[in-house]
Amino acid sequence: GRRTVGGRDGMDRDGTEECDPGHFCVGGVQTACAAGVYGDRSGLGSPACSGRCRAGHYCPVGSVRPVLCSSGHYCPDGQLQIPCPAGTFGTVPGLRDSACSGFCAPGHYCPQGSVSATQQACPAGRFGTHSGLGNSSCSGPCPPGHYCPPATSSLSPSPHNSSRSARPCGGPAWFCPPGSPSPLSVSLGHYSTGGHDPLHRVSQQRCPPGSYCKAGLRIACPLGSYGNASGLFADWVNVTDMYLAERRRPPSAPPSSSPVSRMPSWRPSKPPVRAPSLSPSVPPSQEPTSSAPWLTSPAPYSPPTSWPSAGTYLQSSPTLQPTSVDMFLYDRTFECSGQCPPGHFCPSGSTTATPCPAGKYGISAGLGDANCSGDCPVGHYCPEGSVSPVPCPAGTFGSAVGMRDATCSGMCWAGGCNAASSACQEGHYCPLGSIAATQLTCGGIDRYCPAGSAAPIAVSSGYYTVGPDYSGGNPLTRTAQKLCEPGHYCVDGVQRPCPAGRFGMSAGLASPGCSGTCPEGYFCPEGSSNATSRPCPAGRYGSSAGLTDGSCSGLC
Repeated sequence: GRRTVGGRDGMDRDGTEECDPGHFCVGGVQTACAAGVYGDRSGLGSPACSGRCRAGHYCPVGSVRPVLCSSGHYCPDGQLQIPCPAGTFGTVPGLRDSACSGFCAPGHYCPQGSVSATQQACPAGRFGTHSGLGNSSCSGPCPPGHYCPPATSSLSPSPHNSSRSARPCGGPAWFCPPGSPSPLSVSLGHYSTGGHDPLHRVSQQRCPPGSYCKAGLRIACPLGSYGNASGLFADWVNVTDMYLAERRRPPSAPPSSSPVSRMPSWRPSKPPVRAPSLSPSVPPSQEPTSSAPWLTSPAPYSPPTSWPSAGTYLQSSPTLQPTSVDMFLYDRTFECSGQCPPGHFCPSGSTTATPCPAGKYGISAGLGDANCSGDCPVGHYCPEGSVSPVPCPAGTFGSAVGMRDATCSGMCWAGGCNAASSACQEGHYCPLGSIAATQLTCGGIDRYCPAGSAAPIAVSSGYYTVGPDYSGGNPLTRTAQKLCEPGHYCVDGVQRPCPAGRFGMSAGLASPGCSGTCPEGYFCPEGSSNATSRPCPAGRYGSSAGLTDGSCSGLC
């Protein structure tokens, strides 16, 4: 129990003294007590020192007395202080085995050496459904369609753990991919997809052409409009705030003059959708509060049964009945890329404006079906894309509705229309926009109208009018002109014989003088075409020109 001291080099010791505490001395040499034992007094002479450390304590090399095992650790054999294993915690000192104080609580994890069952909350976006978790991975990422605040311990809400359970993403205006710490607002021009219902959407997609996106829903462009680009969106309001503000109004208070006053009179008993503020900073589970006595919490939110499935969209319809989705989210006035222009129609969901079909016209903007503004009226035609009817050209007629081109014919096929079938009838003329083949009679013997006439044609000088054969020579429906015949002259469309005493040697004469006077020695009865074809008979003479019959000037 003593050691040697003094001298210069250890070989010429000249004295002794007691061993220090925490050591033992054998053969004059002092040695530190080994780990696991302690020496609480001086003068110890055995390696056992004062004795072994008890479990719950530990004794490093040279210990004077046992050290109580610190919190977050256990000491099984008195030699070492060991950190409590990951997944456990040690809340008190003096622990003796690796079980420490127990397993880490659900929703939390305990690294090595933890001192509390709730040492570290599972991070937002992850959950811990069982005890004994040892690292920040916990039980795994929050499932798709949900978000997990810090310390989430359950995937199924119950009255006992509602504040610690994974929460539904909240409505179609949000989406929650796996591992979401909070809902993500659907971007403008996008709609939410995935999940088994709109409360559990998991991703977003860009709104395709022919539709617009509002509050995370994809909605077909309304009748009479078109969407020629992707990512179209409509502004909207937080209808939940509107609903809550109106519902919480005290009975004696007048209706609000705020946008809430636009709420429908058939207001539902539950908010139809938890409309977001397009900011993920306020999760949908939070509602505005107030100290006013009438501001009681409404009934818990219950999703409507009329939600569309993921990836589908609302169709516009003039008879669409008010529903929670339609009334609060659908906007019949929204025009996507623009209103359908005149001469076109746009069914619900159109990506481009479609020209009104041939035979129809579209006089106004915003038309929604192929009937456009209606059939082209009689006397008119409407090519594809017509804004207004075009009068049938002069010389044609359109007796039926829906004429497609300038022939105004009802006899049409893939290659075109039969123009002859719509030509104005001979003996008549058809001005612009006529509706019958006999729209107007030609009008007099001094004019004529062949088939397809736009207006009467004045008879030429030296001609006379004829036809039609079927009319018995009706002077009001002449169809053609002919050159005046020899022996005749023509004035105002009428052919007359040359007067007696005159002759008409050529065709096309236009005056009663015809070709001239019958010469002496000859006579010319009415309608004569030759001056010398009729000499005065034997026994008679003709001493003057212009004789009209065979008696000439008299007897010889």
